[in-house]
Amino acid sequence: MTDPDPTPATPRQPPVRMIYHAAPLRPRGFAITCPVCAADRNWLLIHRPNTRAAFIRCRCAHQWIDPEFDLETFEAMYIHPELEFDNAEDIIQAMGFDGTFSGTYLP
Repeated sequence: MTDPDPTPATPRQPPVRMIYHAAPLRPRGFAITCPVCAADRNWLLIHRPNTRAAFIRCRCAHQWIDPEFDLETFEAMYIHPELEFDNAEDIIQAMGFDGTFSGTYLP
């Protein structure tokens, strides 16, 4: 008889899902702009586990929930797991959405 593993497996938390979107967002036909800096493209779209909302993050580091961009729109854009991370803050910094590139549009 073998001893059972003393550390039970902990269930993995669902990943934070992100989409980099360089073009303007027009989910309902109207362009979304950042309420802080008025940027109209170059977004990081974020869905955190256990939330029923999708967040939009601008290069100026402003993050918000826009009523025009809902979770269903995020799901339609999220075709395959391109970016999945356990820690959103690390990828936000690595991709330059922490304010480092504020006012800059990248291709």
